[in-house]
Amino acid sequence: MEISIREELSNTNSGPDFVLFESGENDPDRLIILPTDENLSFLYLSKLWCIDGTFEISPSLFRQLFTINVLVNGRNLPVLNAFLADKTEKIYTRLFEFIKYRVNNEPGNLFCDFEKGILNSIEKSYKRTNISVCWFHLVSNLYKHV
Repeated sequence: MEISIREELSNTNSGPDFVLFESGENDPDRLIILPTDENLSFLYLSKLWCIDGTFEISPSLFRQLFTINVLVNGRNLPVLNAFLADKTEKIYTRLFEFIKYRVNNEPGNLFCDFEKGILNSIEKSYKRTNISVCWFHLVSNLYKHV
């Protein structure tokens, strides 16, 4: 089964584009990036990005749903969602480079899970960003391998 995004579904109810990038059904490293232009402006203005990938709720054609959240008026706001075909450094780098190109700014701080592919990709794409990792995920990952 393939997912094909019809044009009328690529906009929000209020009109703005919602599908920023869709690499195509035949791409083995398929990537769909879903923010609005307003949400991209929140990324531009935010000094802290919190990112996370989840596997349980992703459609079966994708390996994970990847999210970036920022604080807006003291509230945690999800501003970018992306469906990733895999969880490789290559696809994370592709995602971050595309976001960097569109946002044209680096966060001062980024908070993420302790996952080597994500960390390497962030370091490649955002050289001036301070990276903090989630202690819980680091310890639980270590515990799994002990």
